[in-house]
Amino acid sequence: MSEKIYYDPISVTRRTSQVIHFVEQHDKEAMLEIILHNNEKKQTLIIMKSKKSIDILSRSLSAKAVHGNHKNEYQQETVSEFNSKKIDILITTDAILKTLELKDVELVVSFDLPLSPHEYFNRVVFLNEKGNSIIFLNEADETLLDKIEYYLKEEIQAIPLDGFVPTKAPAVELKSTKKKKARHRTKNRS
Repeated sequence: MSEKIYYDPISVTRRTSQVIHFVEQHDKEAMLEIILHNNEKKQTLIIMKSKKSIDILSRSLSAKAVHGNHKNEYQQETVSEFNSKKIDILITTDAILKTLELKDVELVVSFDLPLSPHEYFNRVVFLNEKGNSIIFLNEADETLLDKIEYYLKEEIQAIPLDGFVPTKAPAVELKSTKKKKARHRTKNRS
């Protein structure tokens, strides 16, 4: 008697190749460049939390992005280009990802972990058990990773990325301790 195969998002995620790379926020783009170089011409989906960050990264990589600020026609055109392999990198958010009909995704990069484990499983489903899922993880995301692994009932393997050298975090300027002027001046009344 053969074992029954389930196709819910958690079961599909369990059968998909996944790996974690520990990386601080300021080093994520450098790590992504190495991953993209190592996976040239693979249909790659990069998922981030913020529309502003998506716009910055898409300009930096010269890649296409779709998010809630883009018109529906642009989104459909970009998805069509991705599905026909005219473009091989697509950057988006979880909210828009739910509306996209993507084909032949080979690599999913969770640049930022989503807000819930189920959104992560929905990302991995796009691989159709054929590709690889890569998670960029920093200390702030470890609680969510614990929840993802709880649902999976297994740990995702964490490995260092060959060729990646972490850098020191940029110095953060402290705000001035000077008092701000009042926004609204009050008139002296006699």
